[in-house]
Amino acid sequence: MATFDLVVVGAGIVGLAHALAAARRGLRVAVLERDPCATSASVRNFGFVTVSGQDGGATRRRALRSREIWAQVAREAVIPVHQQGAVIVAQRLPALSALEEFASGEMGKGCELWDAPTLRARLPQVNPKALGALWSPHELRVEARDAIPLLARWLEDKLGVVFSWNTIALGFDGTTVAHSAGKLSAGAVVIAPGASVSTFAPDLARRVNVRQCKLQMMRLANPGFTLPGVVMTDLSLARYEGFAVQPSAVRLKDAVGSLFSTPQSGMTLLDGIFETVSGLQRRETPRAVVVPVITDGVEFTTHYFRDIVNTLVKNRVALHMVTIGPFYHDEEHGTRERSFLLDAGPRESGGQRITLLSAHGLDGAMEKLAKELRAQYKVVYSRPESLIPPDKVTVAAGKSGLTVRGTEARGENGA
Repeated sequence: MATFDLVVVGAGIVGLAHALAAARRGLRVAVLERDPCATSASVRNFGFVTVSGQDGGATRRRALRSREIWAQVAREAVIPVHQQGAVIVAQRLPALSALEEFASGEMGKGCELWDAPTLRARLPQVNPKALGALWSPHELRVEARDAIPLLARWLEDKLGVVFSWNTIALGFDGTTVAHSAGKLSAGAVVIAPGASVSTFAPDLARRVNVRQCKLQMMRLANPGFTLPGVVMTDLSLARYEGFAVQPSAVRLKDAVGSLFSTPQSGMTLLDGIFETVSGLQRRETPRAVVVPVITDGVEFTTHYFRDIVNTLVKNRVALHMVTIGPFYHDEEHGTRERSFLLDAGPRESGGQRITLLSAHGLDGAMEKLAKELRAQYKVVYSRPESLIPPDKVTVAAGKSGLTVRGTEARGENGA
């Protein structure tokens, strides 16, 4: 049985960071990874080391130290650094005031305030209505999908870390780690299984109430230009504590969650529903529901409503549409198709359209819908065998005053 000073379970960034720290101390390190490579959160993120905007004190010190380590390791492991620095663009006056307050404080050291002309000169692609920006030189960004494999290879080649890929950790007892290919003796064990923690340590996951979350990422085609650094804007000021504690940021935080429209902006509602429902084909869930909340505006879709409805029915997905304020119909393609979808989508998929006069009733409407969805029943029925199955199943209530909706259960034969 091989012996190591440290055995790390999980080859994501947390596991690799522990392996790096231990190997630099001269310890003998082994890493077990259940997959052929890191496949979860470590390679599905921005690869963005954020400093400015982090909370002051220990959090900011850790951020600066993380940036220092990444910069050093990137050089030694030949990991490309694609961007250095960040531009935080102010679209609204409270955002600009918050950036000015941040720059004047201790956490703003090294940062520059750009007025609107300077911003447009440094970042020509910016919205011409932007009021200004803060330039921070501290940030850097790597491409996570490339950086993590390069980091693991460097740890193995240069620091002697032993990797066992496609190897599942089964458990540990004192100083012995059992895995799918045998056992290891370990002076210490670090468990960094990421999203698999509920599988590896279910009791611990229940005790601390582990909840998985997902960050939706979108990769764009090359626009033909390179940004000088990572770009953030007003909502980031409400999210990052270093900005959020500034007095002017309070007004921005109060606005988060409000619904408002931007002149000359538009939506791609039909495209979004089509892509979401198509993606649900690969999800094994007994009930699938899509609940868009929309206001009137320009619709840029190239789809036809019938395609969306057919996709909903085919994939057995219920569409519940929540509309706020009046909606106007005209013969422009996007607006016309959206109007048809607002009527046919909920009706034919077993959902409903909830109409609100203003956003003030949104919380109550969503709570009511959530209660209804939690109170659904599965109905099992039979029909005589026939060569030609029915085109549709009609759900109705025999008692007056009741509204009944239904969506065919997902899975084989409605199971």
